[in-house]
Amino acid sequence: MLFTEFTPTVSDRFFHINYSLQSQDRPQFVVITPKKLGLNAVQRNRIQRRVYALVRGHYSSWTVGVRIAIVVKKAAIDSSAEKFRDHLLELLSSINISQHA
Repeated sequence: MLFTEFTPTVSDRFFHINYSLQSQDRPQFVVITPKKLGLNAVQRNRIQRRVYALVRGHYSSWTVGVRIAIVVKKAAIDSSAEKFRDHLLELLSSINISQHA
């Protein structure tokens, strides 16, 4: 199971984020868009690309060894781009994974 290594979690109505610190060389993250969302593969991949694009801008400031799993929820699909971005970045900042923290 994917989340056996992840213990701390944060979530809101758009995303659920599991994270942990491991002894890896670089930060790692994965975006999960479940089939339960009722979307086809093309739509799920489009949402994943949106998340990857947002995370890519903050990736270099993350602590070495952090592992993050971002699960997209149904409410995120119908949200505006601004709300999507704001909710994701707010959750990521709340888990305090920056090297400068």
